[in-house]
Amino acid sequence: MRLTLAVLLLAGCMGIARVGAQSSADGAAGQHAGFAVFWPRFRAALLAGRADQLSGMAQFPLEVRGTLDSDPVRRIPQSELSTVVAEVLAEDSGLSVTRPETNRAMIDRLPEAYPGQRGVSIGADAARIGPFGFARRQGQWRLVRLYRDDG
Repeated sequence: MRLTLAVLLLAGCMGIARVGAQSSADGAAGQHAGFAVFWPRFRAALLAGRADQLSGMAQFPLEVRGTLDSDPVRRIPQSELSTVVAEVLAEDSGLSVTRPETNRAMIDRLPEAYPGQRGVSIGADAARIGPFGFARRQGQWRLVRLYRDDG
């Protein structure tokens, strides 16, 4: 009887642990799901050169950083977005030494973005895809930062 009770208690605890782990996994998946909805719209506007749509998905002034921590940080107004984005898309992604690829080509091959893809990092409130940095502010994803070779 005691052995049966102990086995049942252990099984119950393991079940609770599994439910807790599943809840954590579901929470992480839910966090990524919001970005998964945002990314295809942002990507389509980006590749089509739709500055008006991109402006609606960005926070201004937009931070522009270099690739090094010591590079100066600039903040650009909405009026400079299309010029800077075009320059960023033309730059090398830096993902491969043997096969150079522009940021545009990298973005073009990522119709969906999820953690684990090369050049993709997605967290609960921040994401980065290549040179594009995003943050979730007040429940909405926004482009908040660009990384440039020349800063």
